[in-house]
Amino acid sequence: MQAKRWIIEATILAMILCLCACGKNTGLVGRVTDGNGQALPGIKVVAKQVQPVKGYEQFEAISGADGSFTFDKLLPLSQYVLTPQPANGTTGESITVSSGPDGQFTSLSAPLVVRGMVSKPAVTTPTDTSPGVAAQSAHADYAEVIAVKELTKTIKTPREVCEDVQVQEQAPVQDPNRITGTAVGGAAGGVLGYQLGHGKKGKKIAAAAGAVGGAVVGNQVQKGMQERDVVTKTKRVCKTVYDESQKVVGYKVTYRLEGKEGVVRTSFRPGATLPVKNGKVIVSEPE
Repeated sequence: MQAKRWIIEATILAMILCLCACGKNTGLVGRVTDGNGQALPGIKVVAKQVQPVKGYEQFEAISGADGSFTFDKLLPLSQYVLTPQPANGTTGESITVSSGPDGQFTSLSAPLVVRGMVSKPAVTTPTDTSPGVAAQSAHADYAEVIAVKELTKTIKTPREVCEDVQVQEQAPVQDPNRITGTAVGGAAGGVLGYQLGHGKKGKKIAAAAGAVGGAVVGNQVQKGMQERDVVTKTKRVCKTVYDESQKVVGYKVTYRLEGKEGVVRTSFRPGATLPVKNGKVIVSEPE
């Protein structure tokens, strides 16, 4: 009875050890291509685990002559982010994949694409050695956009602003020649002069002089009263002000092409890449 129990326990232990030893690795096979679907050899591919497990966090592989690469020590049934990293500094399109069950290899349904470079075919020696004949090297078909900065222009838009204000104006003058003030002043001056004069003749002279002086004073007094006589009115005052706004007139784009950086100006905001033709970046807006 004890021997039978020992055999059962040993069998269970062996099964557990087998699961622990054999259920740790799975494989993944894929390819790296350029934007035209041509294989890219010598490209480093990094597989980074989404939920890191010690010993399985990150792996690297190098693509072969046909662009293929293989990972054979991935954790089964785990998610990894695959990113191609060419030596020229560009970065390809990352994808998230799931590793297969224990001991099985899974093939990617689509290749990893690096759009900033193309596969360069071998250059053959031209048979015609005459001047002007040379081998043509291939160019990248896309440039990687590194930074985009808006170029703006200040726009001033005029508009009219009006408001009601209180203003003071001189009241309408009823006696512009100030006859009343002259007459009253003359009469008062004449009376005062007559009272101050001595003798009959002296009083007449003093009354005449007082009348003249009083007329002048009365005239000036009335003038002062007229100038101080003001009325308050409401007046609408308008002026032109300018509202400022910023208008986008273009974009300053920094790009990387075949490991070198450059700057161009475009009339549109580009995406992650700019098209390249004959080694030159195309800055016209795509149709």
